[in-house]
Amino acid sequence: MSAVDYRPHLPRVQGWLLCLPASPRLFFLTKHRPFTEGQELQHFLQFLAFKWDNSEDRLALIGLGFAGVVAFWASANLITAIDKLPLIPGVLEIIGILFSAWFTYQYLLFKPGREELIIAINKSFSNILGSYLHVCCPWEDRIVIQNQLFAFIFSLPFTLC
Repeated sequence: MSAVDYRPHLPRVQGWLLCLPASPRLFFLTKHRPFTEGQELQHFLQFLAFKWDNSEDRLALIGLGFAGVVAFWASANLITAIDKLPLIPGVLEIIGILFSAWFTYQYLLFKPGREELIIAINKSFSNILGSYLHVCCPWEDRIVIQNQLFAFIFSLPFTLC
């Protein structure tokens, strides 16, 4: 049992699946588990309690959570205020269209650009999911998860047409 294993009583899960619901805009990772959703919530709350008990600076965590809520509220109000200005939404829309055209030309039209994009996405997935995946699943499962995510992401533009 490792020091980071907060669920030693759970069986080791071997298979991860990428579940695709009816809506092509939503996807999520899941793994086969023998327990119900109520137990899953209980295990998530146990994980949060474990993290809370092992944190060294709880006041900083509370402050960070409060700052996140305030930042979300302020950004929502800022977007509403900008949207009410007469010229800004049109300019931002043109900037968005130009950026989309540049991104398509740079990364989607030609093979070297697509390969560069795949490398950048792979690096981002490793940075984001790496620490979580190192704790909960072996190397082979991590490769399967990344390949399923890549296949889904790169198939989206073609399935939405």
